Amino acid sequence: MTKEKIENQLNIIWQTWLVYEDKKNRLSFDYDENFLLKFNMDYNTEMFLSNYYDKLTDSQKQFANNILQTMVEIQNHDNIPSNQ
Repeated sequence: MTKEKIENQLNIIWQTWLVYEDKKNRLSFDYDENFLLKFNMDYNTEMFLSNYYDKLTDSQKQFANNILQTMVEIQNHDNIPSNQ
């Protein structure tokens, strides 16, 4: 498995979680709904946290930080092959 595949799977987990939080009305603030539909340079975990971190609950912050930290660890890991 490559870094890109692992990152893609983490992105799917992030978006699934975000949609679930939205459907359960656990995102009690106004946000750009494109975060629920897209994942690119403008709509990703880091940008969501940059824009809305202070509005998240502690458990939401913890989950989001864990996803982000895992992505960074994958990117920096020397023993996981990359397509690049």
